[in-house]
Amino acid sequence: MTALAPSLMTNASDLRGFGPLVRLTIRRYRLRLACWLVPLIGLVAVTAPSYRSAYPDLASRAPLVDSLRSNEATKVLYGQLPLPGTLGQLAQWEMGTYVILLTAVMALTLAVSMTRVDEDQGRAEVVATAGLGRWTQTATIATVLIATNAALGLGAGLVLALQAAGSTEMSVLGAVSFGLVVAVTGIGVGATTLVVSELFWDPTSTRRAAWVVLASAQQLAA
Repeated sequence: MTALAPSLMTNASDLRGFGPLVRLTIRRYRLRLACWLVPLIGLVAVTAPSYRSAYPDLASRAPLVDSLRSNEATKVLYGQLPLPGTLGQLAQWEMGTYVILLTAVMALTLAVSMTRVDEDQGRAEVVATAGLGRWTQTATIATVLIATNAALGLGAGLVLALQAAGSTEMSVLGAVSFGLVVAVTGIGVGATTLVVSELFWDPTSTRRAAWVVLASAQQLAA
């Protein structure tokens, strides 16, 4: 028991100042986070009702679905629209593409800003002089990125779930699945960017390399 005490104390000291730094980081980035989260969740909220107001049922929506499925350009951009083209399918087919892509962009830009941009402008060094633990800054950045993307996924899934409660063309399971995809996408891109940031020393190179990785992943997925 005595032999384990120094090891435990060392591990705890590696994250010294974690809580205060998380709160400080969220406070510093609160406006930027709001500017990402609110519009993205808002986009999710308005898409299905917009389709419902223009095409209230499957019969009125059939010509639209047929034209979208036969359009090669839309196939390249969004993939094949599944049949029969319910509100849930149509909304997630089009809106989902934009939300997932913008989620990736959000995670990438936030990760670069919190790592190499802060270091380049000297903020990271100033924070480090406060006596933080060895892993505190890295753990803080990872925590904020995970929390941000989890909040986005939760918000998107909750909005769709509430809409599904009053619709026979949407399901709660589909809403939950979409929210999970959004959250996992953002967390994955954020984690990848953090790894890339360890390989480059300036914000521009880090950003370019992260974009190359993201573009390559998109091509492989396509």
